[in-house]
Amino acid sequence: EMAKKLETRKVGNLDICPMVNGLWQLGNGSVGDSVTNDDIVNAMLDHSNAGLFTFDGADHYGDAEIVMGLHKIRNESDMNRKRCIYFTKWVPDMDIEISYKNTENAIDYALKRMKTNQLDMLQFHWW
Repeated sequence: EMAKKLETRKVGNLDICPMVNGLWQLGNGSVGDSVTNDDIVNAMLDHSNAGLFTFDGADHYGDAEIVMGLHKIRNESDMNRKRCIYFTKWVPDMDIEISYKNTENAIDYALKRMKTNQLDMLQFHWW
């Protein structure tokens, strides 16, 4: 119930929940093999239904972008649910040239994995 009382915060033109659900555990093996992507999506639906509707993933967090895409599809299939916000990160390898083309490729990769035509936010992280 506390989450439903949280006031949203404005980030650009997005109204986000101030408590962001990070999905880094999907990239470091913490989740384990017995937990499926469907299990994770169901847990995310519980969170978003409780008012925690902002999620953060990355290209190097294992299946995080894929899971966010699956969650978005399931969440949006019910018109009574609140629109969720999805952040992701591009963390290029040190030997990758930071160019327009490589940035465009990273965006296209995230769009494909997240099954969407628009990213809410792409964060650039570089070593």
